[in-house]
Amino acid sequence: MKRLSIIIASVVFVITLSQFLSIDTTDNHKYINSSYVCRNFAYDLIMNASKYNLYLDYVYLEDRNHMVVGCYDPIAGKYVFMEPQTDRITGYDEVVAKNFTVFRVWDTPMYYLNHRKCV
Repeated sequence: MKRLSIIIASVVFVITLSQFLSIDTTDNHKYINSSYVCRNFAYDLIMNASKYNLYLDYVYLEDRNHMVVGCYDPIAGKYVFMEPQTDRITGYDEVVAKNFTVFRVWDTPMYYLNHRKCV
C-alpha cells in the first residue's frame, strides 16, 4: 500500500518542462562578463530542474560558441533546447544532428523519467 501511494504521489506531482520554466528564476540572474556567463546560467538551470525530477544536459552550440540546456526525451530520441538566460524553449533537434555537442550530466536511467515532460 505504501508503494502505491508513493507512485500516485509521484504521478500527481509530475511537472513538465514548460511548467518548470514558468516558475524557474534562473533568467533573473545577472549576466557578468567573465564571471557569470552562459555556462553558469546552464548549471543553475540544470540543478534547479533536478529538484523537480527533470534531468537536463549541457548543450554546446558550436557555431555560436554558446552553452544552452537540453532536455532529452529517450523515447522520441530528441532534445528540446532552452536558453538558460531567458528560460525559453528555443528549438528541437534530432540527437544525430552535428551542430551541437551534448555533455550528459545524469545516469542513463534518469533520462527515462523525462519522457513526456520535455514536450
